[in-house]
Amino acid sequence: MNLKDKYHSDLKRSSKYVARESEAKALLLRNLSRYDVTVREGDPDLVGKVGIVEGHTNIRFDYSLWYLDRLLVGFVEVTGDRENDEYIYILSEKVDKCRYAKVPVWFLYFKDRLRKKLVIRAQFVVKYGKLEKWVEGEKPYWKVHIQHCKSFRSWVMWFADLVKLIEQGLWNEVRVKMIQW
Repeated sequence: MNLKDKYHSDLKRSSKYVARESEAKALLLRNLSRYDVTVREGDPDLVGKVGIVEGHTNIRFDYSLWYLDRLLVGFVEVTGDRENDEYIYILSEKVDKCRYAKVPVWFLYFKDRLRKKLVIRAQFVVKYGKLEKWVEGEKPYWKVHIQHCKSFRSWVMWFADLVKLIEQGLWNEVRVKMIQW
């Protein structure tokens, strides 16, 4: 059973997952469209064309981000929890698939009880996180303190700066910015 099938086999967990993804899509569309960034879903009908990692047909992310509908600038994977603590928890399986992407992968993390939407790049999950067994019957999770995340708003502002560099054709600066965060 793959990860998505496992989530959707539990009705309660599935409904939270669907609601979270729906809210994430609305947030991404509302905030990134003003910068000419198109948000494409990784749903089963489209994934073969737009949400899949090139050369790895079994690896896909929830959303792909395209500048002017032509330049892939990154992927977004949506996740979250209902814990009342200062940590985010990302399933190691989700982080592992990020190594195959040739563009940045960000986790949009919903910290429900704290009413926060946080963003962290996959490589920083590994850099600042610690692997722990968190949920029985699942692979280990990366546990990362929220101080290593950006607020969704800060990430959007960072993204706006990135788009300005792309528009100016400053490709070396774009590379530096992409590595930076």
